[in-house]
Amino acid sequence: MEQINITEHDFVKQNLTTIKRGKRLYDKYKCTSCGLEGIRYDLSNCIHVKRNKKCLAKKTKIKITSKYVLVNFGFDGDKKYDIVPCPKEYEDKYKKSVWVYSNERREPVRLLPDEFVYV
Repeated sequence: MEQINITEHDFVKQNLTTIKRGKRLYDKYKCTSCGLEGIRYDLSNCIHVKRNKKCLAKKTKIKITSKYVLVNFGFDGDKKYDIVPCPKEYEDKYKKSVWVYSNERREPVRLLPDEFVYV
């Protein structure tokens, strides 16, 4: 099995509760864009897949769902935002994170995974 980062695909959890086989706990995931299936054994960012393939969907736009982000950073809840590149000073730590430009703050803002959805 090959390990890939969870951010390489648009994975969605397939089971309602964590599955237990023997002493191992795991969750099943499936990419909504290309159908790739995998298993996640812990809370890390790694998904175990039999064979990795290139994801067909290029994620370029998001919709912000977090009320905290909408209020404090001046975003509109009905608008779609373009993903911007990570600022150079944060590349070593947050390169794979999702960033959007805030007109109110006049700088890119890093979003957490539960604060947005891809559109």
